[in-house]
Amino acid sequence: PDDPQERELIRLQAVNELAHRLNESVDIQTTLDATLDTLVKVMQLQAAWIYVTPEIHAHMAGVPAKTAHDFVLGAYRGLPPGLQYNERMFLCHPPDCSCQYQLRCGHMKRAVNIVECTRLQDAAAPGGDTRGQPVAASPALPPSGRQLGIITVATEEWQSLSSAELQFLSLVGSQVATALERARLFNILSNRRRRLQSELEMARQVQAALLPHKELRIPGFDLAAYIESAREMAGDFYDLIPLADGRWGILIADVSDKVDAAAMYMAIALSALRASARLYFGPAEMLTVDNEHLFSYAASSMFVT
Repeated sequence: PDDPQERELIRLQAVNELAHRLNESVDIQTTLDATLDTLVKVMQLQAAWIYVTPEIHAHMAGVPAKTAHDFVLGAYRGLPPGLQYNERMFLCHPPDCSCQYQLRCGHMKRAVNIVECTRLQDAAAPGGDTRGQPVAASPALPPSGRQLGIITVATEEWQSLSSAELQFLSLVGSQVATALERARLFNILSNRRRRLQSELEMARQVQAALLPHKELRIPGFDLAAYIESAREMAGDFYDLIPLADGRWGILIADVSDKVDAAAMYMAIALSALRASARLYFGPAEMLTVDNEHLFSYAASSMFVT
Protein backbone atom coordinates (compact mmCIF):
# COMPACT_ATOMS: atom_id res chain seq x y z
CA PRO A 1 0.00 0.00 0.00
CA ASP A 2 1.05 3.58 -0.68
CA ASP A 3 -0.41 5.02 2.52
CA PRO A 4 2.36 5.14 5.20
CA GLN A 5 -0.14 4.64 8.02
CA GLU A 6 -1.58 1.59 6.32
CA ARG A 7 1.91 0.15 5.81
CA GLU A 8 2.68 0.77 9.49
CA LEU A 9 -0.54 -1.00 10.52
CA ILE A 10 0.38 -4.00 8.38
CA ARG A 11 3.81 -4.17 10.01
CA LEU A 12 2.32 -4.01 13.51
CA GLN A 13 -0.16 -6.75 12.65
CA ALA A 14 2.69 -8.83 11.25
CA VAL A 15 4.74 -8.36 14.43
CA ASN A 16 1.77 -9.42 16.54
CA GLU A 17 1.08 -12.47 14.35
CA LEU A 18 4.74 -13.46 14.38
CA ALA A 19 4.88 -13.13 18.16
CA HIS A 20 1.97 -15.57 18.49
CA ARG A 21 3.62 -18.06 16.12
CA LEU A 22 6.96 -17.88 17.89
CA ASN A 23 5.37 -18.25 21.32
CA GLU A 24 3.69 -21.47 20.20
CA SER A 25 6.93 -23.09 19.08
CA VAL A 26 10.09 -24.21 20.84
CA ASP A 27 11.63 -25.58 17.64
CA ILE A 28 14.47 -23.48 16.23
CA GLN A 29 13.88 -24.37 12.58
CA THR A 30 10.18 -23.48 12.86
CA THR A 31 11.14 -20.16 14.42
CA LEU A 32 13.52 -19.29 11.58
CA ASP A 33 11.07 -20.35 8.86
CA ALA A 34 8.17 -18.40 10.38
CA THR A 35 10.35 -15.30 10.61
CA LEU A 36 11.41 -15.35 6.97
CA ASP A 37 7.87 -16.10 5.76
CA THR A 38 6.63 -13.05 7.65
CA LEU A 39 9.39 -10.74 6.39
CA VAL A 40 9.05 -11.81 2.75
CA LYS A 41 5.28 -11.31 2.85
CA VAL A 42 5.16 -7.99 4.68
CA MET A 43 8.19 -6.33 3.08
CA GLN A 44 7.58 -7.87 -0.36
CA LEU A 45 11.14 -9.12 -0.46
CA GLN A 46 12.81 -11.00 -3.27
CA ALA A 47 15.20 -12.89 -1.00
CA ALA A 48 16.02 -13.33 2.67
CA TRP A 49 18.22 -15.56 4.77
CA ILE A 50 19.20 -16.08 8.41
CA TYR A 51 22.53 -17.07 9.90
CA VAL A 52 22.76 -18.55 13.39
CA THR A 53 25.79 -18.91 15.62
CA PRO A 54 27.18 -22.28 16.77
CA GLU A 55 25.41 -21.83 20.12
CA ILE A 56 22.04 -22.03 18.33
CA HIS A 57 23.16 -24.42 15.60
CA ALA A 58 24.05 -27.04 18.23
CA HIS A 59 20.35 -27.33 19.11
CA MET A 60 19.00 -27.61 15.55
CA ALA A 61 17.83 -31.06 14.52
CA GLY A 62 18.74 -32.31 11.06
CA VAL A 63 21.46 -29.73 10.39
CA PRO A 64 25.01 -31.07 9.81
CA ALA A 65 27.17 -30.77 12.91
CA LYS A 66 30.23 -29.64 10.93
CA THR A 67 30.09 -26.65 8.60
CA ALA A 68 32.72 -24.68 6.74
CA HIS A 69 31.82 -21.48 8.59
CA ASP A 70 30.84 -20.94 12.21
CA PHE A 71 27.92 -18.79 11.06
CA VAL A 72 25.43 -21.44 9.89
CA LEU A 73 22.79 -20.77 7.23
CA GLY A 74 19.67 -21.66 9.20
CA ALA A 75 16.92 -20.71 6.72
CA TYR A 76 16.50 -18.90 3.42
CA ARG A 77 13.86 -17.77 0.93
CA GLY A 78 14.00 -16.74 -2.75
CA LEU A 79 17.75 -16.92 -3.24
CA PRO A 80 18.97 -15.74 -6.68
CA PRO A 81 20.67 -18.39 -8.84
CA GLY A 82 24.12 -17.07 -8.01
CA LEU A 83 23.61 -17.73 -4.30
CA GLN A 84 22.05 -21.15 -4.91
CA TYR A 85 25.10 -22.28 -6.91
CA ASN A 86 26.95 -25.36 -5.60
CA GLU A 87 24.73 -25.91 -2.54
CA ARG A 88 24.76 -22.20 -1.60
CA MET A 89 28.56 -22.13 -1.48
CA PHE A 90 28.84 -18.34 -1.48
CA LEU A 91 26.56 -18.09 1.57
CA CYS A 92 28.12 -20.90 3.58
CA HIS A 93 31.87 -20.58 3.19
CA PRO A 94 34.31 -18.34 5.08
CA PRO A 95 35.51 -15.67 5.44
CA ASP A 96 32.98 -13.41 7.16
CA CYS A 97 30.85 -11.19 4.99
CA SER A 98 30.65 -7.52 5.99
CA CYS A 99 27.50 -8.09 8.06
CA GLN A 100 28.98 -11.04 9.95
CA TYR A 101 32.18 -9.13 10.60
CA GLN A 102 30.27 -6.16 12.02
CA LEU A 103 28.14 -8.44 14.17
CA ARG A 104 31.15 -10.39 15.44
CA CYS A 105 32.88 -7.14 16.40
CA GLY A 106 29.80 -5.94 18.26
CA HIS A 107 29.23 -2.96 15.95
CA MET A 108 25.82 -4.02 14.62
CA LYS A 109 23.26 -3.18 17.31
CA ARG A 110 20.27 -2.55 15.07
CA ALA A 111 19.09 -3.04 11.49
CA VAL A 112 21.23 -1.12 9.00
CA ASN A 113 21.37 -0.61 5.26
CA ILE A 114 24.26 -2.39 3.57
CA VAL A 115 24.57 -0.98 0.07
CA GLU A 116 26.87 -3.74 -1.14
CA CYS A 117 26.79 -7.29 0.18
CA THR A 118 30.16 -9.01 -0.12
CA ARG A 119 28.55 -12.43 -0.51
CA LEU A 120 26.43 -11.20 -3.41
CA GLN A 121 29.56 -9.64 -4.89
CA ASP A 122 31.44 -12.94 -4.58
CA ALA A 123 28.57 -14.82 -6.21
CA ALA A 124 28.39 -12.30 -9.06
CA ALA A 125 32.16 -12.29 -9.73
CA PRO A 126 32.26 -15.58 -11.71
CA GLY A 127 29.21 -14.53 -13.73
CA GLY A 128 26.57 -15.70 -11.28
CA ASP A 129 23.07 -14.22 -11.49
CA THR A 130 22.39 -12.26 -8.31
CA ARG A 131 19.65 -10.03 -9.80
CA GLY A 132 21.62 -6.98 -8.69
CA GLN A 133 20.22 -7.08 -5.18
CA PRO A 134 21.36 -4.65 -2.48
CA VAL A 135 20.63 -5.80 1.05
CA ALA A 136 19.65 -4.61 4.51
CA ALA A 137 20.64 -6.61 7.56
CA SER A 138 19.30 -6.92 11.11
CA PRO A 139 21.09 -8.77 13.92
CA ALA A 140 19.11 -10.98 16.27
CA LEU A 141 20.25 -10.04 19.77
CA PRO A 142 18.65 -11.56 22.87
CA PRO A 143 17.97 -9.52 26.01
CA SER A 144 21.24 -10.78 27.49
CA GLY A 145 23.15 -9.21 24.61
CA ARG A 146 24.65 -12.47 23.30
CA GLN A 147 24.93 -12.74 19.53
CA LEU A 148 22.67 -15.51 18.27
CA GLY A 149 22.54 -14.73 14.57
CA ILE A 150 21.77 -12.23 11.85
CA ILE A 151 18.90 -11.69 9.40
CA THR A 152 19.63 -10.50 5.85
CA VAL A 153 16.97 -9.32 3.42
CA ALA A 154 17.34 -8.32 -0.24
CA THR A 155 15.31 -6.40 -2.81
CA GLU A 156 15.70 -5.98 -6.55
CA GLU A 157 15.68 -2.18 -6.51
CA TRP A 158 18.83 -0.23 -5.65
CA GLN A 159 17.37 1.73 -2.82
CA SER A 160 17.89 1.85 0.91
CA LEU A 161 15.21 0.69 3.31
CA SER A 162 13.34 3.41 5.16
CA SER A 163 13.82 4.09 8.84
CA ALA A 164 10.40 2.53 9.50
CA GLU A 165 11.40 -0.63 7.64
CA LEU A 166 14.69 -0.81 9.55
CA GLN A 167 12.83 -0.36 12.83
CA PHE A 168 10.47 -3.16 11.81
CA LEU A 169 13.46 -5.41 11.05
CA SER A 170 15.03 -4.61 14.42
CA LEU A 171 11.76 -5.40 16.21
CA VAL A 172 11.46 -8.72 14.38
CA GLY A 173 15.10 -9.48 15.17
CA SER A 174 14.47 -8.91 18.85
CA GLN A 175 11.47 -11.25 18.82
CA VAL A 176 13.40 -13.92 16.97
CA ALA A 177 16.29 -13.69 19.41
CA THR A 178 13.98 -14.17 22.38
CA ALA A 179 12.36 -17.16 20.67
CA LEU A 180 15.75 -18.67 19.83
CA GLU A 181 16.93 -18.33 23.41
CA ARG A 182 13.73 -19.93 24.68
CA ALA A 183 14.07 -22.79 22.17
CA ARG A 184 17.73 -23.29 23.14
CA LEU A 185 16.89 -23.51 26.84
CA PHE A 186 13.96 -25.85 26.13
CA ASN A 187 16.25 -28.12 24.13
CA ILE A 188 18.82 -28.17 26.95
CA LEU A 189 16.15 -29.06 29.51
CA SER A 190 14.68 -31.73 27.22
CA ASN A 191 18.09 -33.34 26.73
CA ARG A 192 18.72 -33.29 30.46
CA ARG A 193 15.33 -34.86 31.10
CA ARG A 194 15.96 -37.63 28.57
CA ARG A 195 19.37 -38.29 30.09
CA LEU A 196 17.90 -38.36 33.58
CA GLN A 197 15.13 -40.73 32.50
CA SER A 198 17.71 -43.01 30.91
CA GLU A 199 19.79 -43.01 34.08
CA LEU A 200 16.72 -43.67 36.21
CA GLU A 201 15.72 -46.57 33.99
CA MET A 202 19.18 -48.10 34.33
CA ALA A 203 19.03 -47.62 38.10
CA ARG A 204 15.54 -49.16 38.18
CA GLN A 205 16.83 -52.23 36.34
CA VAL A 206 19.74 -52.56 38.76
CA GLN A 207 17.35 -52.23 41.70
CA ALA A 208 14.99 -54.82 40.23
CA ALA A 209 17.91 -57.21 39.75
CA LEU A 210 18.56 -57.11 43.51
CA LEU A 211 15.18 -58.69 44.20
CA PRO A 212 14.46 -62.42 43.78
CA HIS A 213 13.78 -62.87 40.09
CA LYS A 214 13.58 -66.64 39.88
CA GLU A 215 10.53 -68.68 40.79
CA LEU A 216 9.99 -68.62 44.55
CA ARG A 217 10.00 -72.17 45.92
CA ILE A 218 9.73 -73.51 49.45
CA PRO A 219 8.75 -77.18 49.85
CA GLY A 220 5.14 -77.46 50.91
CA PHE A 221 4.21 -73.86 50.00
CA ASP A 222 2.89 -72.00 46.96
CA LEU A 223 4.57 -68.59 46.73
CA ALA A 224 4.19 -65.61 44.41
CA ALA A 225 5.45 -62.04 44.60
CA TYR A 226 4.77 -58.85 42.67
CA ILE A 227 6.05 -55.33 43.17
CA GLU A 228 5.27 -52.11 41.29
CA SER A 229 6.86 -48.82 42.29
CA ALA A 230 4.89 -45.60 42.25
CA ARG A 231 7.85 -43.98 40.47
CA GLU A 232 10.87 -45.17 38.51
CA MET A 233 12.60 -46.03 41.77
CA ALA A 234 11.37 -46.55 45.31
CA GLY A 235 12.27 -48.11 48.63
CA ASP A 236 9.96 -51.15 48.64
CA PHE A 237 11.68 -54.54 48.62
CA TYR A 238 11.27 -58.18 49.56
CA ASP A 239 13.46 -61.25 49.77
CA LEU A 240 13.36 -65.00 50.30
CA ILE A 241 16.44 -66.11 52.25
CA PRO A 242 17.48 -69.78 52.70
CA LEU A 243 18.73 -70.41 56.24
CA ALA A 244 20.38 -73.28 58.06
CA ASP A 245 18.55 -76.46 58.97
CA GLY A 246 16.02 -76.10 56.15
CA ARG A 247 14.59 -72.89 57.53
CA TRP A 248 13.62 -69.87 55.36
CA GLY A 249 13.50 -66.18 55.99
CA ILE A 250 10.74 -64.17 54.29
CA LEU A 251 11.43 -60.45 54.24
CA ILE A 252 9.07 -57.63 53.27
CA ALA A 253 10.31 -54.07 53.87
CA ASP A 254 9.81 -50.47 52.88
CA VAL A 255 12.17 -47.51 53.09
CA SER A 256 10.43 -44.23 53.86
CA ASP A 257 9.78 -41.78 50.99
CA LYS A 258 9.88 -42.44 47.23
CA VAL A 259 12.99 -40.66 46.07
CA ASP A 260 16.36 -41.80 44.75
CA ALA A 261 17.84 -41.72 48.25
CA ALA A 262 15.23 -44.29 49.37
CA ALA A 263 16.25 -46.60 46.51
CA MET A 264 19.92 -46.31 47.44
CA TYR A 265 19.12 -46.93 51.09
CA MET A 266 17.04 -49.94 50.05
CA ALA A 267 20.14 -51.54 48.46
CA ILE A 268 22.13 -50.97 51.66
CA ALA A 269 19.35 -52.36 53.85
CA LEU A 270 18.78 -55.43 51.67
CA SER A 271 22.48 -56.30 51.64
CA ALA A 272 22.73 -55.89 55.42
CA LEU A 273 19.63 -57.98 56.10
CA ARG A 274 20.74 -60.78 53.79
CA ALA A 275 24.13 -60.95 55.49
CA SER A 276 22.82 -60.87 59.05
CA ALA A 277 20.03 -63.40 58.41
CA ARG A 278 22.63 -66.17 58.22
CA LEU A 279 24.40 -65.08 61.43
CA TYR A 280 21.54 -64.77 63.92
CA PHE A 281 18.91 -67.27 64.94
CA GLY A 282 15.73 -65.18 65.03
CA PRO A 283 14.21 -62.03 63.51
CA ALA A 284 14.36 -60.03 66.77
CA GLU A 285 18.09 -60.49 67.23
CA MET A 286 18.78 -59.92 63.53
CA LEU A 287 16.76 -56.73 63.33
CA THR A 288 18.26 -55.35 66.51
CA VAL A 289 21.74 -55.64 65.07
CA ASP A 290 20.68 -54.35 61.65
CA ASN A 291 18.88 -51.40 63.20
CA GLU A 292 22.11 -50.20 64.78
CA HIS A 293 24.00 -50.80 61.53
CA LEU A 294 21.48 -49.02 59.28
CA PHE A 295 21.03 -46.12 61.66
CA SER A 296 24.61 -45.04 60.95
CA TYR A 297 23.76 -44.65 57.23
CA ALA A 298 20.32 -43.11 57.47
CA ALA A 299 19.45 -39.45 57.20
CA SER A 300 17.48 -38.13 60.15
CA SER A 301 14.17 -38.38 58.27
CA MET A 302 14.65 -41.88 56.81
CA PHE A 303 13.67 -45.22 58.29
CA VAL A 304 12.85 -48.78 57.25
CA THR A 305 9.79 -50.77 58.30
